[in-house]
Amino acid sequence: MTTKHVFLCNDGSGDDFTTFLLAVASSTVKVLGVTICNACCYADQALVTLRAIERFVRFPEIPIGIDMDEMPNSLPKQWRKDAQKFGQSKLLAKYRTDQKTTASAVQVLADCLESAVQPVTIISTGPLQVEAKLLLQRPDLSSRIEKLVMMGGAIDARGNVKGPDTDGAQEWNVFANIPAFQTVLKTSVPIKLVTLDVTNHLPLRKDFIAKLALAASTSCVAEVSSLLWSQMIGVGLYLWDPTTIMSELRPDLFEFKQTDIDVVTEGRSRGRIIVKNAGEGRRVQIATSVNKEVVLIELLALLSTSR
Repeated sequence: MTTKHVFLCNDGSGDDFTTFLLAVASSTVKVLGVTICNACCYADQALVTLRAIERFVRFPEIPIGIDMDEMPNSLPKQWRKDAQKFGQSKLLAKYRTDQKTTASAVQVLADCLESAVQPVTIISTGPLQVEAKLLLQRPDLSSRIEKLVMMGGAIDARGNVKGPDTDGAQEWNVFANIPAFQTVLKTSVPIKLVTLDVTNHLPLRKDFIAKLALAASTSCVAEVSSLLWSQMIGVGLYLWDPTTIMSELRPDLFEFKQTDIDVVTEGRSRGRIIVKNAGEGRRVQIATSVNKEVVLIELLALLSTSR
């Protein structure tokens, strides 16, 4: 089986860290690098935590870059404190080291694309801030991207952005940086979207975390992933980012449909994904269904690896 080369672009939530663990645990992908943008975290704090997780699961250091620019639409401050909280937990605290400097996110992504020996799949589980900057600054590297797989958007599902000046149709990863999403839509990079319509079928449940906790005695991956999720349970979470990477690890468990889309850029509906007639929008692949029972089984198996 050919090993898929992937690059992870995230925004530092527990969901993102677990997606990293899934990639590390999988034998079918090679992680070339990671970027963290300033959305569901403070990126410098998330870097420290991700390095601690890396050491805890005994995974060799990989290139990590951060982007400290703020989002046009910032996420709630209370969400952004989780990355530091995870890193200060009893389990990870002794693995923390100061990370005073690091390469820029765009440079790390560019370097990985330039040196890759095969086309790279970018798995984006946060706003497309870094990806948009890269494609604007180095359009010559777009041919090295096999596809961009993003957790983002909502089609028929209700959005998860709430505010007095929005209509509730938006999803946070798109809404946080609408211009970045629009920039990527204007490129020729193949795009696959895993929207709320699919991830809403996979809520994070206590029984799933309990099964992970049982595997913690023999698996450091299960131990740290159960910690991450146990600190988040009870706040209406879904398996957003893990479902997205599973669409690449087990594509046979998903169905995708070719769809033309655009994004609303102004007014109360800004950030909303709209479906267009064929030829009138950007052609992407959108996930339409998932075998949720098997995905949960596969997630548990990967996160229970004895690595």
